[in-house]
Amino acid sequence: MPVVLLRKADNGRWDEVGHGRTDQAGRVRSFGEPPRFAPGTYKLHFDISGYPDATAAPFFPEIDLMFRVTDPAARYHVPVVVSPFGYSTYRGN
Repeated sequence: MPVVLLRKADNGRWDEVGHGRTDQAGRVRSFGEPPRFAPGTYKLHFDISGYPDATAAPFFPEIDLMFRVTDPAARYHVPVVVSPFGYSTYRGN
């Protein structure tokens, strides 16, 4: 599924930092050029309209997850567990 990484600018606008697709294991291995995670608020936008296949019609066609980066050196793993009528997320390690 397509995933876009955005960062909230000082003026409130969301600027794209990178984009990618989940692989067979459901992970985005890269958002393109390695992003520099300056402290701030970020958003992951998941387009799940075609998940798990092109005929799917999920109840939640898109998911936006906002999170705060406080330590630019830290690793940020944000799993999303998707089912036909819901999703769950948490900060992984």
